[in-house]
Amino acid sequence: MDSSIELFLFRRRKRNDIMKIAILQNKWHQNIEEGLRNIIKKVREMLKYKDIDYLLLPEFFMGPAWFQPGQENLKGITDDTIPGRVSDMFSRLAKEYHVHIIMGTIIERREDKYYNTSAIIDRAGTIVGKINKMHTFAGEKATCVAASEIKIIETDKATIGMGVCSDFWIPEYMKILVLKGAEVIFIPGGTLGQNTDSMIQALKTIAYLTSSVVVYSSAVGTITGMRGDHKICMEYTGSSVIITPEEVFAIGSRNDTDVLIADFLPL
Repeated sequence: MDSSIELFLFRRRKRNDIMKIAILQNKWHQNIEEGLRNIIKKVREMLKYKDIDYLLLPEFFMGPAWFQPGQENLKGITDDTIPGRVSDMFSRLAKEYHVHIIMGTIIERREDKYYNTSAIIDRAGTIVGKINKMHTFAGEKATCVAASEIKIIETDKATIGMGVCSDFWIPEYMKILVLKGAEVIFIPGGTLGQNTDSMIQALKTIAYLTSSVVVYSSAVGTITGMRGDHKICMEYTGSSVIITPEEVFAIGSRNDTDVLIADFLPL
């Protein structure tokens, strides 16, 4: 048997119960508040009967970041403090449904600085970790403070690692997560249409080489605006995935909302 898969099987044998992972892939709504209400409603529908252990939302799940082309009007709308109004909503859901929620990302305000941040909420509704994007991209480089630390988080079902979007393109980042003990790697991201196939191939490679379960989420939506003298159109195409070292376990729609749920049985 391949050594990568052997290591994966060995790690899973340490656990004696089922781990259920879910992704909510949402489509951006022009009205941010209405879109957020729709997300909360969909999360409730997902969690009501499914007994899910981990729920992952996408990067910028509420809508585009204000520093992206043509999105200046969203400053103060798709960003928030953590803890804050938005994270409080998901903390209540996590406690009510006894689930870990990896809260995609929002642009986090900390005094006069901004971070692309994912909050990890445990079953009691407590924020047990915050992961900031390390490898900032495009407008983020001038706006967001990059992470300076790679973290793992212990939970009752697994040791989880986190990256945000383009972090996964850096192989060393993923390897460090696993060397620190991560068994499942959660990545809230944003899939650009032209990168979809290469993105899936890269995530497959990560799962295989690190012997990890890789869970990646992306929202669906379009950004248009000017970057300098050039008109920019960015198509985010979903294609959320759950991948094991052996296979692409589940893949989401390219152009619509979707729900992915996977059970991992004890081995």
